[in-house]
Amino acid sequence: MTSAPWTEAELDGQLRRFGIRRILRTRLLLASYHRQGRARWVNLSLTLAAASRESGISNTVGDFGHGRGAWQQDDRWNTGFLKTHRGCRDGEWDPCPRRHSAFTDGHVPTLRDGLLRFLDDLDEHRGYGANYGIGRSMLPRFALASYNAGPGQALAGYRVGNVDRYTANGDYSADTMRRAAHFHQWLRRRGIR
Repeated sequence: MTSAPWTEAELDGQLRRFGIRRILRTRLLLASYHRQGRARWVNLSLTLAAASRESGISNTVGDFGHGRGAWQQDDRWNTGFLKTHRGCRDGEWDPCPRRHSAFTDGHVPTLRDGLLRFLDDLDEHRGYGANYGIGRSMLPRFALASYNAGPGQALAGYRVGNVDRYTANGDYSADTMRRAAHFHQWLRRRGIR
């Protein structure tokens, strides 16, 4: 997915295509994750914004055949995860009836599995940043930059004054946060928190 400039209409269209039912399912899965004491700093808007940046909130194979699902888990780095989780066909959200894994050609993780893996990764990247002394206010952006470019690259960028320096288009975390702000307003207008 490309970065800014994007229009609010394009982002609104992504949410409409994803659908209220899936948004509410995502909110439910996120709340369950939070009840386990994990990634409480991640909200629904940020979750959807990352999926928007990665895939336009579509459950698809992307990134030249290596990204899987809405959060584009890379099959070169997430092989174990993809092989051990049920997949669904490219473009669909429900598990494949033949029980293929998400690693099978033309398959992607389910909404639940892709989301939970994204949250695990983001929380791990935030912890990495905290261990290296990244300030609390910068940790969300560091975690996003790290999700995109890897923790070493995000840390190298942070140390030269731009956490996004080595991310896609040099703006991954900043753009994702702008999308999250827009999604927050969109969700609020519909009474979804």
